[in-house]
Amino acid sequence: MTGFKNLSIVLIVFFALSPLASRAAVTFGVGNNGPALVDFNSPGMVNPQYNVNGTTVSFGALFAGQTMGAMPNEVVVTNPVGPLSLSGTGPDVATQFDLSAAGLVLGGFSQGQFYTTPIAVLFSNPVNSVSFDLGHLDHAGTTLVAAYDANGQSLGVFGNPSQGWQSLNLTESTNSNTISGISIFVPEGGMDWEGFSVDNLSFAFADGDEVIPEPGTLAIWTIIGLVGCVSFSARKLGLVRR
Repeated sequence: MTGFKNLSIVLIVFFALSPLASRAAVTFGVGNNGPALVDFNSPGMVNPQYNVNGTTVSFGALFAGQTMGAMPNEVVVTNPVGPLSLSGTGPDVATQFDLSAAGLVLGGFSQGQFYTTPIAVLFSNPVNSVSFDLGHLDHAGTTLVAAYDANGQSLGVFGNPSQGWQSLNLTESTNSNTISGISIFVPEGGMDWEGFSVDNLSFAFADGDEVIPEPGTLAIWTIIGLVGCVSFSARKLGLVRR
């Protein structure tokens, strides 16, 4: 039985150290992390995409798996399905002029009305931090900002700290690139009559971040590890002879 106990211990340690077993810690704060990389300076762009130094930043209203409610900006099913992707059936978002921001912003439109949808942002490469301007909000806590990893798993949900326009940032605190998307919405039963838009989006990568294998690659290495562990334990038990 000693060999099987050793095998169990090895497997427990293996999965405990696996990237799939770890959960990122995302912090939420006020202020921009750096100069804007996406500032929506072209009007009339619908569901735009921007290429920033090899990373594609895509905008929409919802992630696949999310569902809007009856009220504007409301999301009643907030958890996306993996892998994280923008929904192909949601309403549109577009760049437009906003008087309160005194410039072009990105907001949603539905049934002929502006600022009546959630906003989803997707990064082709996971990032360590994201910052953006959000407004114009009615009251503190009325609008939520959620971060997700590449598999659609939640990394945290946060409420806006004040009304009006504000600069917000989300940062992954373990110095790894984990944030693949953010969703901005009103929770079920909530309301923000003014609606909202975003501007001056920026993002950054962690320094010296370790490359995490894709799920398929990780599965292969998991199988190899299991075979190796079983083979090792079998030799220890004397079940395999040379």
